[in-house]
Amino acid sequence: ISKEVIRLIWRTSKRYTIYVVILLILGSIIPILEAYFIKKIIDILTVSLQSKIEFSAVFLYIILFILVTLFERIISSQRNATQIILGNIFHKEINQKIVDKTTKLAFWRFEDPKFHDKLDRTRNQATWKPLNTFFYLFESLMNLFTLVSIFVVFFTFSPAISILMILFTIPSLIVQLKYGEKWFNLLYDETPESRKLNYYQY
Repeated sequence: ISKEVIRLIWRTSKRYTIYVVILLILGSIIPILEAYFIKKIIDILTVSLQSKIEFSAVFLYIILFILVTLFERIISSQRNATQIILGNIFHKEINQKIVDKTTKLAFWRFEDPKFHDKLDRTRNQATWKPLNTFFYLFESLMNLFTLVSIFVVFFTFSPAISILMILFTIPSLIVQLKYGEKWFNLLYDETPESRKLNYYQY
């Protein structure tokens, strides 16, 4: 993702950009707290099997876990709503820029099918791809931070489980990368046919 894209998103709405970044950061911290509370509950129960059961301590961490989980639901709904609002504003801004650029072009360019393919790709991708790439990149960084933190938390409890947790995430990551690449290539290759279909429909 280029600096120009980040600047464009920032100029679209500073308030919503800051808010969604804060929500993404909070969303990455919550799973760490959940993992920590689960670890504390297991530790207390393990000790309780050998000595006096500490119901109050277990109850406290269970309540904290429930509260954090509820907070996660609120954060998630807020993030989705904010991303939609920011996406709509960004969509409007990009469309306006496309209109401004195309009205300044020579008329003969609109007779060129290749130009129409480029214009369609710009309309179809520029209005959503930069913003989605920004969200995906930032969310990936936060997920990496979360994964490393949870790994550290659980490593003290069980190194084997921590290593298995990392190994299980690798196939999912590979599938997501392959799917994203194929989806982009499919959209790119189908531009001429898609443009013709839209033209006939119109």
